[in-house]
Amino acid sequence: MNIVFEERCEKLLIQPTFVTEHPVEISPLAKPHRSKPGLVERFEMFMVAREHANAFSELTDPIDQRSRLVAQVATLPHHYWVTALKLSTLCVDDF
Repeated sequence: MNIVFEERCEKLLIQPTFVTEHPVEISPLAKPHRSKPGLVERFEMFMVAREHANAFSELTDPIDQRSRLVAQVATLPHHYWVTALKLSTLCVDDF
């Protein structure tokens, strides 16, 4: 969902626009929305097809936070892991 938004919608947000009510799956560090299950308290502000602000209410429940982060990492495609490994190798080689 986030990739579709980035590829198809962001470039259309020319006027100052606040995007709110993000899904919990893409915001593992944000508090759950107070009245809308499955969403979090987060907003992003876009202008001239670029993100200028990103803010959220911080999740302070360590058990919820851990379960969300584990779920998010488990869903990453294989190519993300390969890229992360290559980047970490580059960083180590620089020392």
